[in-house]
Amino acid sequence: MKWITPRQAWHDAFYTPGVKFGGQRTNCTKDSSFARIAHCVEAGQVMCAIEKLPESLKSLGMVLWAPLTFVSVQDFNRAWETVVENFWLENRDEKLNRHTHKVTILAKFAIEEFRFRDTNGGDKLYTLKEVFAQAGIDPSNAKRQGWVLVWNRLLSVLQELADEALRPVSILLSKK
Repeated sequence: MKWITPRQAWHDAFYTPGVKFGGQRTNCTKDSSFARIAHCVEAGQVMCAIEKLPESLKSLGMVLWAPLTFVSVQDFNRAWETVVENFWLENRDEKLNRHTHKVTILAKFAIEEFRFRDTNGGDKLYTLKEVFAQAGIDPSNAKRQGWVLVWNRLLSVLQELADEALRPVSILLSKK
């Protein structure tokens, strides 16, 4: 199988019916073609690389790149917590501390936006007006109040975490 990007490899490894990961079973049998068996082996190698990640990054990667049928609520919650925690590590601000709930809501939308953007060639899922309104932020004052910067920082944190999650898959693909 020819994988162009680590993101594609992550997705296709789980999309492959029959490879075992987290309770899923393989369909590679004695009647499978050589190409099918080779594909299952490659998918298994990608899954082994993913398995070495900490649970937080593994969950984030599953949310961002795996087919949705493989993403559990636990994965989404763990990914969400990871993004929020990493955001707060770098953004301790007295004003923001009073708005932790809004930042948490923005993080949920940022994850959905990031996944959509990655799989749809850069298109946007939401407008910033929609995101801010859902988080209880007045869209007309969002820029002045610094919420656009918070949104951009959340996306930046997501990119940093995504790069970290993809590292073992990238290493594997560079060896092929």
